Amino acid sequence: MTERNRRKGYFDRDSFLYIFKPGHIDLSFVITVAVILTFGLIMMFSASVASGTKLFKTQVIYAFVGLVLMFAASQVDLVKIEKDVHGLLTAVIYLGCMFLMVMAFFLPGDVQAGFHRILKIGPIRFQPSEFMKIALILMLAKILTYFQGELLHKEPIHFRRFDTPARTPVGSAFRAVVNFVFQQDLRVMILLLAVIFLPALIVQRSNHNSGAIILGLIGVCMMYSGNVKLRYFGYVFTVIAVAIAALIVIHQSAPDLFAKIDSKQRIDAWLSKDYTSTDDNRWQVNNGLYAIGSGGFFGVGFNKSVQKYYYVPEPQNDMIFAILCEEFGFFGAALVLFAFGMYLCLCANIGRKAKSKFQKFLVYGVAAHIGLQVVMNVAVVTEVIPLTGVELPFFSSGGSALLANLVESGLVLAVSKSNPQPRAAR
Repeated sequence: MTERNRRKGYFDRDSFLYIFKPGHIDLSFVITVAVILTFGLIMMFSASVASGTKLFKTQVIYAFVGLVLMFAASQVDLVKIEKDVHGLLTAVIYLGCMFLMVMAFFLPGDVQAGFHRILKIGPIRFQPSEFMKIALILMLAKILTYFQGELLHKEPIHFRRFDTPARTPVGSAFRAVVNFVFQQDLRVMILLLAVIFLPALIVQRSNHNSGAIILGLIGVCMMYSGNVKLRYFGYVFTVIAVAIAALIVIHQSAPDLFAKIDSKQRIDAWLSKDYTSTDDNRWQVNNGLYAIGSGGFFGVGFNKSVQKYYYVPEPQNDMIFAILCEEFGFFGAALVLFAFGMYLCLCANIGRKAKSKFQKFLVYGVAAHIGLQVVMNVAVVTEVIPLTGVELPFFSSGGSALLANLVESGLVLAVSKSNPQPRAAR
């Protein structure tokens, strides 16, 4: 049988199903991820020692599994995913994660009533919203790439067929409405908002407001990098501002309507600045601040934190940065933030050199996710913003979040394979 007549197998290199592609990856990015992950595991051990070593051992297992998944993701041929007809693969991943989040409402997972974040299937428990962030990044990268022509289109609308005069107030308003409705990129904007809003709504209904906020902010950052016109951001932010103003007015006139809302209680506790309060929301923030203050410049030493012993609730989760500041001081916290800064800078460099728009948007989406969570977590611990359940990437306890962070890092490495390599690596 000749080579031309030979039937293509499922795992031939030219087949779409053969999605793995060997190549050189960015070694500096690998070292940065390894340093952050190692220090994260060290802090995880120290922060969880008050409740035993079970959480730390579980985190180590997830770390090893995540490294395997990161290596597998780094070998994916993103060119084949980018050229997938009509984005079928990205749509399947996106809709699959949406389905898993919906199933969390019907299958038992969380131990707290009213929470639907965890999905339990047999012995496996995971948080679908963490993987939804990867799916959203892939979906937005595909949409932004596919509609770049319409997003960059700047041809003005012609009004010769309209009889309404342009110099009257009615005519000017009419032209403004028509100019908005008939823009070629308006349907793209509606599609982008729908893709972002639907999973964010499901996450919010699962009593995970911070997760919904992060999904929305990832979408905003990717739309900005994807050449969405700035006027649309003005429209969206105007609607948000009006909605916030309306909520404030309603709260002033009928505060009882918001009395049982957990987010409202956290905001009230944040605004009170009562550092002697024993309220649950103030207790966590206050003791986190005590931990930061007691650390000084160089800290009290590894595994010598006092606040982690029943003062800071679950210090291995959202408040792990406070324990880091207490044990390693300002110097150690600055080094960790510098490492995250290196992570983001390397992402920006890899994205800048990417050979396609899809790969560029993918890397920028990963950088937006990691950067947003780091900023929000540090802001919560230092009381810059109200208390929210935002994990510190690679540090906070949680297998789903750690796996998602490492898979995202693997996708960035997959992009780096297509970039020009130094001579020593060729």
